[in-house]
This record gives sequence, structure tokens and C-alpha cells, in this order.
Amino acid sequence: MTTPRSTKKQDILEYLVANRTELRELSANELAEVSQQWLARFATKVKSQVGCWVFRGFKWHGFSYGMERCLSGDEALQAYQRTKGRFYLFAEDEAFGYLCKTVFPFRPDFSQFRTDMYLTGSDFSWTMAFTHEQPEIGPFFAEHQQGM
Repeated sequence: MTTPRSTKKQDILEYLVANRTELRELSANELAEVSQQWLARFATKVKSQVGCWVFRGFKWHGFSYGMERCLSGDEALQAYQRTKGRFYLFAEDEAFGYLCKTVFPFRPDFSQFRTDMYLTGSDFSWTMAFTHEQPEIGPFFAEHQQGM
């Protein structure tokens, strides 16, 4: 399902609320900080290999082009479903973001939205990237590797 930007946020909110997700919207400053911390944890090889944090317009291209270590497809979804605790959620364009808490074992699956969404543990130990290219490309799951 492809949705215009104006309804994408609303559709995502409705999905999360329907699944009993506690949400706190991030301020613009918080969102910028979360995005920068995400890049520092999950795009370091992209930065070192191509000289910028984002390759070819999308943060998840670091995964799809093999620069960053990750799981993809069903393996990614399975690893993501095992995560626990609060997490950040933000859109590729950083138009919105939330700090979320779900009732375990529910983890939101944005595959059907066909939009670029990033989720990361509140400690940035893991990330899940849903893409607008699914099911052909993505989703991607990665864990932060110390010293990598």
C-alpha cells in the first residue's frame, strides 16, 4: 500500500494505537538526535566507504548494498520479533518519530505500508528497516557490533 505523506503518519499511528502501543512523539531536536545516533551505530561502514552517511538516497541502502552487516527478509523479521523493550520509530524523511512501548510479544510490522521506516532499540543495540521495495528488497535487521 502506497500512501501520500499526509496520510502515512496517520495510518501508522492508527496501526500502532490499534495494537496498544504507547507512544510519545519526538520533538524535532530529539528526532534529529535519534537519527544521528542511528547513523553513528548502523552506517559507519557506509560513511567510511563512500564518505557520507546515506548511500544513494536511503539509509537502508547500507544494508541492501552489503556495506553493513544484517539479516534480510524472513530472517530479519524473525530476529526483530525476538527484541524486547522500548524502541524509537522514525520515517526515512524524518518527518516524524516516536518513542514506543508495546505489549510484548507484539512488534509492529510495517511491511504492508511499503514505506521506509526505521525502528531501533532505545539503547541503539538493534535496528529494523522496513523499505518501500518490500517484498523484493528488505526488510533488514542489524545488531550493533562493538568495535565495528
